[in-house]
Amino acid sequence: MATLSFGFLNSEVAKAEPSVNYGIHQDFVSTRALGMGNAFTAMANDPHTLFYNPAGLGMIKEPTINMFLRFGLSDSFLKLTDDIDKAGDNGTEKEKIDAISEIFAKNYGETYYGRMPSLGGFWVRPRWGIAAIPVDVETSLSLHQQVGPFLNVEAYNDTTLAYGYGRKVKWGKGTWYWGATFKAVYRVYANSALAAADMASDSKVVREDTAKEGLATDFNAGVLWTPKFESAKWQFISPTFAFVIRNVLDMGFKTNFNWVGENTGEPPKAQRRFDLGSKWELPQFWKFFKVRGLFDIRDLGHERITLMKSLHLGGELDWYVANWWKGAYRVGINQGYFTAGVTMKFIWFQLDLATWADEIGTKDTRRESRRYMLEMALDF
Repeated sequence: MATLSFGFLNSEVAKAEPSVNYGIHQDFVSTRALGMGNAFTAMANDPHTLFYNPAGLGMIKEPTINMFLRFGLSDSFLKLTDDIDKAGDNGTEKEKIDAISEIFAKNYGETYYGRMPSLGGFWVRPRWGIAAIPVDVETSLSLHQQVGPFLNVEAYNDTTLAYGYGRKVKWGKGTWYWGATFKAVYRVYANSALAAADMASDSKVVREDTAKEGLATDFNAGVLWTPKFESAKWQFISPTFAFVIRNVLDMGFKTNFNWVGENTGEPPKAQRRFDLGSKWELPQFWKFFKVRGLFDIRDLGHERITLMKSLHLGGELDWYVANWWKGAYRVGINQGYFTAGVTMKFIWFQLDLATWADEIGTKDTRRESRRYMLEMALDF
């Protein structure tokens, strides 16, 4: 299989400029959130609130340790990389180039996504939490026709350390929470266009000559508000509203440790983004079920944002048998596309599955990239 890790090797300089990926890269994603349309800004009962909205740390009631390993793929991602690898194994140089060119032509216009591996852990307590994510690799492959058939590659590998703090505030009617997450992210980024000849000589898709790397220190800030209503109807649905600013400083990845090479440049900025969200939760019924709905407007301020890309809608049904056996079902809309997910937790082992789609088209042309995520975690 073609290697997708950041084990860079030297290669020929690509003969074409890489095309623009119109999707929006998310520095951190939660499998649970993706199953419910990635509408998670007002959700505050999960360690991942550290990145989605640190104000939620003020609502955490019990200490939690969560260690996860996740893998995300789009349709036929592994088949494409395996086909390229096999085509480059046998025959003369010309035969290899012809075979890979045929694969490129057959998949022209397609886009392939992989987020693997993503490995890390959280330790969250009431009011504060920390996270360490040593490896989080995302790779996007697309086939385009420029001066010839090219495989366009965009890849990220982030190493993240974060500390968050949140607390309750007494102010006005209702209940307010505020919070901030301070984070250090060392990013290795690559973006290139590879011809069939490049792949015939070396099947690695991420090349050292396109690498950029650097360290960014920044913070996210957020608030949550649960209003107090006199009407019993509004009290019944218990709404919560949220506002978050991510990458507040947005100063870029200025500090370069040259881990990949001596002449690597600076990765693109993460970009300052604004998120608005709300949660509408019904009281627990039949003792075994709880239902909530969420609506977010996310990534405002990003250079590639459109109205459709900003919209996120989700619903979640928690089910409960005992403290050692519980889970949830989810559905949602992410950037105009259907999402679904499920969680099953048995004692300390938790399994999350999700399918979702990102909008990767231009402002004038919609284009879906269907993806799947599997996450295994120890949660206790």
